[in-house]
Amino acid sequence: MRKVKLTDQSIEHLRAIETAMQDLPVLPAGEINNSDTLLLHIDIVEGFINRGALSSERVSALVPYVREINQKLDKTRKLFIRDEHPADACEFNAYPPHCIIDTGESELIPEIKAFVKNDDEVFFKNSTNVFHADGFTDWLNEAEVKTIVLVGDVTDICVIQAGLSIQTWYNEKNIPIRIICVVDAVETFHLPATNHDGDLMNLFALYNLQMNGIELVQSIV
Repeated sequence: MRKVKLTDQSIEHLRAIETAMQDLPVLPAGEINNSDTLLLHIDIVEGFINRGALSSERVSALVPYVREINQKLDKTRKLFIRDEHPADACEFNAYPPHCIIDTGESELIPEIKAFVKNDDEVFFKNSTNVFHADGFTDWLNEAEVKTIVLVGDVTDICVIQAGLSIQTWYNEKNIPIRIICVVDAVETFHLPATNHDGDLMNLFALYNLQMNGIELVQSIV
């Protein structure tokens, strides 16, 4: 049986990936601030920001910058994804109970809710992957966007699943799409008890997104 292991060469490659991530480009807002761009907010809700079993100070630190991006991209289309579960959600077999209906944890935080113009911009998901949310792919089909900008949390679970699912969906249809992940606007939690090192998991997720054709930019200016 072949066992999973890290070699000295593995560590060298990890360092090389880390180094490459230190020199990401910035993206001028004017390049994408138009109606064929979608700004996709993943799970910027109370249960990951301010309270609950999966809330994180690392994630809450994103809020001022995500608010700034919304102000810069004032002409883009916007969607806001809310994680929301029944009390007996199957997902709780893998994660602690969180964002349960009527607890307030699934609410968008006030700083981001202020940018919601109508209910059609909000999608609810009962799994880590927004791609499976009711009506989401229908929206993509009708919207005919050319660029999708990803912001939110958490990088190695909900953000990466959204990014890869959307990218491969467009690939399957042979439709060109530009998907951009803004590194300063995504984050994951740190939980030593489960060996979930926030910096390491963030790095792995960003690298995986990049290797699958998703563009990484440090920030939007």
